[in-house]
Amino acid sequence: MSEDTAFELKSNTLRLTELGAVSQSSLEYAKQAVIRVGDGRGFIAQTVANPVIITCAHCLPHMPPATGAIMMTEEKTYPRLVGVLGREPTLTVECLFVDPVADIAVLGEPDGEAFSDEAEAYRAFVEEREGLPIAAEQNAAWRGGNRGGAWLTLEGKWLQQSLEVDVQRVWTSEQQTVV
Repeated sequence: MSEDTAFELKSNTLRLTELGAVSQSSLEYAKQAVIRVGDGRGFIAQTVANPVIITCAHCLPHMPPATGAIMMTEEKTYPRLVGVLGREPTLTVECLFVDPVADIAVLGEPDGEAFSDEAEAYRAFVEEREGLPIAAEQNAAWRGGNRGGAWLTLEGKWLQQSLEVDVQRVWTSEQQTVV
């Protein structure tokens, strides 16, 4: 199967039904992308370039220094921060972006020169899992209106909700257990 065909199949699996419900197969697919980050969780996102990990900023053990591009590699690298749900974290990652006010962080592969073994382990980890596809084109197509969505609870259950989306916010309906 070609890469284009595989991506098309993944995208079709994730499409919402006309009623706004999320299919069981898309929930199981999405669950593969959920991982442990410190004492919390995050998910692997497949971008146009490389897979990244999106998580809450408060999952980081400390904030990287606010010095921009001049910080040292070691200052934005977190050893043994990421792993499989239910197990101790084993992977080293680099913080690519963090916003402590919005409580969001984007993590990626550590520097391959300074941390070659760790970079190789990160690549193997993300390749074993299918990240959720995200892209600017998908965001542009998501203009306002009601959508279906689901949240994975700490107990491993999915809660299905309707979502109202606009440029700055996402509103959710009451929770209903799905799985």
